[in-house]
Amino acid sequence: MTSFSRAGAALVLLMLAGPGMAQVVIERPWVRAAPPVASSLAAYMTLTNTGSTTAHITGATSPLAGQLHFHRMVGQPDGTMGMQALQAIELAPGDSVTLKPGGMHLMLTRLNRVPAAGDQIRICLRISQAEPVCTLFPVQRNGPGNP
Repeated sequence: MTSFSRAGAALVLLMLAGPGMAQVVIERPWVRAAPPVASSLAAYMTLTNTGSTTAHITGATSPLAGQLHFHRMVGQPDGTMGMQALQAIELAPGDSVTLKPGGMHLMLTRLNRVPAAGDQIRICLRISQAEPVCTLFPVQRNGPGNP
């Protein structure tokens, strides 16, 4: 098979496989600015699965942090709020979920440094059966659209 034929065959396979995969889109990403002595940060975003299969978002990576974990806030019996770790976020085809303050979020720990407001952080989401999805998250004191 010639290299042109191999390239054409690979393109056809990608076209056939692509629509059947989960495709996660990250919208309105941001990280809350923290004091210089902070040991962790929280990242927020809206995730949408534009693919035709369920997306299983299993984790995240960033050059800024040694560990990244998804959490959600849950009410405790004593009336306080606490964090509960999530093993994955599942998104059915066409579904969206918003990670926001007081709800689901992505925690960044083991920081190499604490970024300042105005910086940008590269974060990649790991998705089972799909390529990672990466984008830049601006560091802001308040979320998008808030003064």
